[in-house]
Amino acid sequence: MKDNDLLVTELYRDPTEDAVTALSVYLTPKTSDSGNWIEIAYGTSSGVVRVIVQHPETVGSGPQLFQTFTVHRSPVTKIMLSEKHLISVCADNNHVRTWTVTRFRGMISTQPGSTPLASFKILSLDELDGPAGCGAGTDIGPFGERDEQQVFIQRVVPDACQVFVRLSSTGKR
Repeated sequence: MKDNDLLVTELYRDPTEDAVTALSVYLTPKTSDSGNWIEIAYGTSSGVVRVIVQHPETVGSGPQLFQTFTVHRSPVTKIMLSEKHLISVCADNNHVRTWTVTRFRGMISTQPGSTPLASFKILSLDELDGPAGCGAGTDIGPFGERDEQQVFIQRVVPDACQVFVRLSSTGKR
């Protein structure tokens, strides 16, 4: 090996071999001397959302599949995992799904489990000339501090003088 060589190590492989289309990483607050949990949420080309975790105690092995959500019919274009929520957006008219995330002592938990919170679309009549169906210069979000309320920005008509702010938790304007 020499300088400028690229070393690629496979961290995780999707169980169904779907392409990963969106990715979000959340590091839990350090609660012990052993380190942080790494939580990774990702979306796939088939619309599946998965959460994988890496425990400090299992550093020698790769992340383990934690949860799977089969909720979208189009590729996931954006995803965000935070302390309180998991938010995904798919290419079908910016369909947004939001779940509450259950945590125990700061770490993601399946008891009682993540629960659906909202499902809505961020409709836009902008030309679909950008990546993943987003109009040029039209990033819908989510925006906001990672551990606070997230919002989406909606511009319904091109060159509009009005935009709408929608809460990720409800979809309401």
